[in-house]
Amino acid sequence: METKINIVALSGSSRKKSSTQKALNSLKKFMPNGVEYEIYNGIEKLPHFNRDLDSDKPPVEVQVYRESLSRADGVIICTPEYIKGVPGVLKNALEWLVSSAELYSKPVAVITASCDGKNAHQALQLNLSMLNANVFDGGVINFRSKQ
Repeated sequence: METKINIVALSGSSRKKSSTQKALNSLKKFMPNGVEYEIYNGIEKLPHFNRDLDSDKPPVEVQVYRESLSRADGVIICTPEYIKGVPGVLKNALEWLVSSAELYSKPVAVITASCDGKNAHQALQLNLSMLNANVFDGGVINFRSKQ
């Protein structure tokens, strides 16, 4: 019996037709057989992180999000850059993972889709290091204009 690899992708933008969403949609075409590829499209539904809500029974949206990442063998995060950093909606989504450790030692690939996304790229890598995600060499792509 063939074992499937489960990859979950997160877009750092809540816009349905954003460049990050388009990039993640196009990646699906390149997934080999044996890879289940899911784009989690609910980060804008997550409530603002509140430590008081982060209990044994967090809000339903948070439970669904965490379960999706728990099932994943690896994660792809594609983000734009807003005001020289990671968009608030993505930062909020990452904050919900601090106490639950869904990304702990999990392979994560990072894609920055922005004209000049070096600040978001660095901020995202820093955030992921605090979550002990395994952002592996070769799993970091920064699409930015060459000047």
